[in-house]
Amino acid sequence: MIQAAIDEACLSGVSVVVPKINKRTGKAIWNIEKTIKLHSGSILILQNAHLRLADGVICNIFRNADERNKNITIKGIGKSILDGGVHNGLYEVNGIARTVSKYPERHAFENCTLIMMNVENLVIENVTVRDQRYWAFCLCSVTHSRVSNIHFESSSNVPNQ
Repeated sequence: MIQAAIDEACLSGVSVVVPKINKRTGKAIWNIEKTIKLHSGSILILQNAHLRLADGVICNIFRNADERNKNITIKGIGKSILDGGVHNGLYEVNGIARTVSKYPERHAFENCTLIMMNVENLVIENVTVRDQRYWAFCLCSVTHSRVSNIHFESSSNVPNQ
């Protein structure tokens, strides 16, 4: 639902608001089973929304859609949560990690909560990151951007969490 709204908003230039309650399920948690891809000009407002990675999936919650993007905003209002949920067993394979990865052929970057590459004018603000599966945010070649008012709630049970 969220991806469809973002894709449609990309054509019209309006922002997408994710409310606390998912009307499709009637629940206050949005289970994310596939990475949500944000386009240039995407404005995503999380209104007390709790986005949680579904059990067993290997993906990010957010990623930029194209090779280069501009003007992407993710803004939380109230208590907006990006939640890693139950860890999927994908760990960094570096010889240092406490745990052996269940998926040695996969890269731990696939477990970052948010990954943005080659983005100009990115704004991420006012969200809580809970129990991320790897790094919370991976920002590669991101310029002229602002990340602010980010809170972390971590049980510290995962290497590089």
